[in-house]
Order: sequence, then C-alpha cells, then structure tokens
Amino acid sequence: MQNQIDPKRKLIAGLISLMTGIAGTVFAIITMHHGSNSVPRLRYRHPLSEPEILTYLILIISVGLFITGAILLLMFIKSKSVKRNSQQNLRIVTECAVMIAVAVVLSIYTKIWRAPLGGSVTLFSMVPLISIGLRHGVKWGYACAFVFSAAYWLFHGIGQIVGISTYVFVMSTLVDYIIAYTLIGTAGFFKIFVDSSETKPKKIIFTSAATLLVCLLRFAAHVAVGAVVWYEVTKEGNWNEYVHTVGMWVYSILYNIQYMLPETVITLVAAPAVVTILSVVNKQKRV
Repeated sequence: MQNQIDPKRKLIAGLISLMTGIAGTVFAIITMHHGSNSVPRLRYRHPLSEPEILTYLILIISVGLFITGAILLLMFIKSKSVKRNSQQNLRIVTECAVMIAVAVVLSIYTKIWRAPLGGSVTLFSMVPLISIGLRHGVKWGYACAFVFSAAYWLFHGIGQIVGISTYVFVMSTLVDYIIAYTLIGTAGFFKIFVDSSETKPKKIIFTSAATLLVCLLRFAAHVAVGAVVWYEVTKEGNWNEYVHTVGMWVYSILYNIQYMLPETVITLVAAPAVVTILSVVNKQKRV
C-alpha cells in the first residue's frame, strides 16, 4: 500500500514545489526590476540594502524550490519506469556526454549570424539535446540540457556578461543560459508519443511538435530577461535608437525573434533526420 501512495506524493509535492518556485522567481524578478532605478547599470553596485537582500533571498529559495520540484518529478517518473541495469546506464551516460559535446561545438563554431547584443543563429545546435530527450525521456533530457547550459555558459556566456552589475550577471546567467537551455529537455515528454507512433509521418509530426515547443519555451525565457533586464541596459548604453521608441516587451520580442525564428526553422528542418536516426537505433536495439 505504501509503494502505491509514495509515487503520488512525489508527484503532488513536485508539482507544488515547481509551481511555487516559478511563482517566487517571477515575483523576485519583477520586484528587482521595479524596486530600483539603477539596478541594471553597467557597473558594480554598492552594498545591497536590506530589501534587496530579502529579494535575493526569495530568489534563491524560489530557485531551490524549482530544482526540488524538478527532482521530485524525476523521481516520480523514475519510479514509474522500468529500471535499467548499470551497463545500460553507462551507455546512456556516454551517449549523453557525446551529444552535449556536439551541441556545445555546434553552438560555438557554427554561428551563421549573430545579433548585435547577443543571441545567434546556429546550425542544428539544439538537435543533439532534443534527440536525447526523445530517445531517453524527460529525466535524461533535462539532465543533459542542464549540463549543456552550464557548459555553454562557461565556454561562451561568461565572457559576454563579465564586468556588468551583479543583478544583470545573476539574471542573465540564470534565465538567459541555465533556464533557457535547460527547457530544451522538455522534448522528453514527447518520447512516449514518438515511440508509440506506428508510421514515420506521425513520428515526424510529434518530433516537430517537440522541437517547436522547446524553441518557444527558450524564446519565452529570452524575451522575459530581455524585457526585465536587457531593455534598461540597452537604453542606458544608447546602443541603438529603436529601444527608445517602444516598450520593453515589444522591444524584447522583436529583438529575440530575429535570431530565434531562423534558429527554430533550421531545427525543424532536422526533424525528419532525427526521426530516421531514432528509428534505426531503436531497430538495432530490438535485434
């Protein structure tokens, strides 16, 4: 009886923790944005005031709740799935390491076009991470996407945001990199639909749906931090005149769509290839 109740408790606790973490993070971001007129300036800040310390504390706790909720949900998913032996896990970890490395290389060295203030169009850099999610599910999808986000930040992102204010550094690292790229692991939710599809066209449809969803989620993360953080930074720096003529959300949407739209189209083009590779690999596993 206990074994039947525990997974449900993990699911409920995970969902509550996840939603509370998201709500708290959003609240902290909004408070930071509206609480100070000088938060996003391109210089190091003076010692934090008590309200700012409280806001940062809320942000840290909220992120902790978000991570805790994600772990509980992964535990629930694991408890409902078939346990793999150590040899299979080793094979999956090796596959994930290779895919993460490929994704990092593609992200850094295949830039077709770069937006003036950050963001770029690459050749299929998201495909390896989407493939992992579709191959092995949500747990491995989020884990690989998170490791990639940290690696990409270390190799590329940290050089773009060093020397700016503490607030911009924290928010850009957290949202523009960690959250935005970890969300690619959401493709793992479509594994069951791709696996259960009997025809190749259906597999392509679900793969394309997974690709479109993760691109939209990543776009939403970039838009959020662009509106709340980078809009003010851009106005302060006078890097272009357009930022002074529109609101922060319109500016952020228009700025981020210029590289995320072609990135999404390029990634969608690879969907049939991903389906073909998954089909071949699955057939070899069954032989």
